[in-house]
Amino acid sequence: TIQASKELNITQKIHLKLDTGMHRVGFSEEELSQILPELCDAVGSGSIELDGMYTHLSKADETNKEYTIQQLECFQRGINQLKTQNLSVRFLHSMNSAGSIDFDQLSKKLPFLNEFNLYRIGISLYGFYPSN
Repeated sequence: TIQASKELNITQKIHLKLDTGMHRVGFSEEELSQILPELCDAVGSGSIELDGMYTHLSKADETNKEYTIQQLECFQRGINQLKTQNLSVRFLHSMNSAGSIDFDQLSKKLPFLNEFNLYRIGISLYGFYPSN
């Protein structure tokens, strides 16, 4: 994306995905550290507009929220990596249906969740809890 934006002389809006435990797509914390210099250069040159950052909660529908809390803490570390480089994003999101339903419970343990401003509800839109 960065190379194509430079070659075409355009600005690409992107949402950066941090893999916090789903293990399908996205950058790991270590990979994020490695790409930050190039990302900073791309943002500075106008090739990239970092519009959002997100992750996917893989077990948010389970009763025990420890893994979800670990994922969200990992996501917070990723957000902090951006902040240390003076990179900001307009949208922060991680809440799928189960995370959205359990948001109050999670945000009491992790107050930084109140900074999140997008929710990706899926099956709950139809009135179902994800694990049912």
